[in-house]
Amino acid sequence: MKKTPDAVLENDIAVLGLDPGESQALGLARRIQAGLLVDERRGRKAAGMLQVPHLGTCGLLVRARQAGLITQVRPLLDKLLAEGYFLSAALVQDTLRMVQEP
Repeated sequence: MKKTPDAVLENDIAVLGLDPGESQALGLARRIQAGLLVDERRGRKAAGMLQVPHLGTCGLLVRARQAGLITQVRPLLDKLLAEGYFLSAALVQDTLRMVQEP
């Protein structure tokens, strides 16, 4: 019995050890050829392996700043951190450097 493209995709994703929500998001993004917002390292790795374009929260903020949609990134990063969102210090510094904020 021949497997459908969706069944093959589900098998590919299942072996990556993602949680159900990540697996569904990744499968949908691949199926409809869309990008994916993903921060967790395992999810980014899986997206790369499956050739799904992906971007993290910091990358999204950088793009928003470059597009003129926001004026500063630092206050948003500070708010994320204050609310308990984990971002490494190195990632925060790299992000601020990219947008030339102190």
